[in-house]
Amino acid sequence: MVRGLSTEPWRRVLEIYYLATPLFFLVDLVWRAPIRVAGIESQSWRYAYYAALVAFVFLGRARPVLRPLIGLTESSINLLLLILSIMLPIWGMADLVLTDQPVQPLFPPAKLWNFALTAPMVVISIKLNEHALLSWARRSDTTY
Repeated sequence: MVRGLSTEPWRRVLEIYYLATPLFFLVDLVWRAPIRVAGIESQSWRYAYYAALVAFVFLGRARPVLRPLIGLTESSINLLLLILSIMLPIWGMADLVLTDQPVQPLFPPAKLWNFALTAPMVVISIKLNEHALLSWARRSDTTY
């Protein structure tokens, strides 16, 4: 994070975001609006991802020392899903046009909401967890 800025408010925002995962699951289940994981088309894979996210939350609470690694892992996966949710429809557009198939909107509302919600959280998570890991490395004075 930027020197002199407190990381605590951002940690709280991130914690609320992760703890709201069951709420995102319910929204997906009831209204079929995968706001939290719009990059996963398969419903069963999305539900498995929600379960993994909840497991990450419990693991982070049980083993606080692992939180930065858990956060970076989840954020990396989330970043990949976010990029794929944007790029795959764009890459598939050429096939639709070349085969004279009707072109659907590239980004339905769930994907737009997912991007608006997830992109800032991924950046916050990566920066906070990077900061935590670097601080830990400095304290432990470990070189690899």
